[in-house]
Amino acid sequence: GNGNDNDNDNDTDTMELTQEDKDFLAQYINKTYLRPESIQEICTHFEEDSSVQLRHFFNQDWEKKVSNLLQVEDEACHIGRDTPSLDYTVGVSKDWIPVGPAHKQRFLEYVGNSEKDGTGTGTG
Repeated sequence: GNGNDNDNDNDTDTMELTQEDKDFLAQYINKTYLRPESIQEICTHFEEDSSVQLRHFFNQDWEKKVSNLLQVEDEACHIGRDTPSLDYTVGVSKDWIPVGPAHKQRFLEYVGNSEKDGTGTGTG
């Protein structure tokens, strides 16, 4: 923050988005989630429960794009036909690796290009 080594302080200045931030994020995110009261509510819920679910997180344009891409990927992975949606290997490729225990919380981490151009988050 402001030269203070204690990052655990509830410094509200670091939680506020500038109008420039909001304008940029509004290209992708539902504007509801950019309101200060929504951000505070999300933070409080996360602090209490260590997780949060955000319904309709993307704005309508991005929601459509993501939904269409997910449908294409599901079809490519034969979801609903040969492969159950809860299969741990769904979506796994050379660029996407599974993270988290299968019985609790599983997601994919993008590791593509990490060794080729040095921009990835891989530790290799």
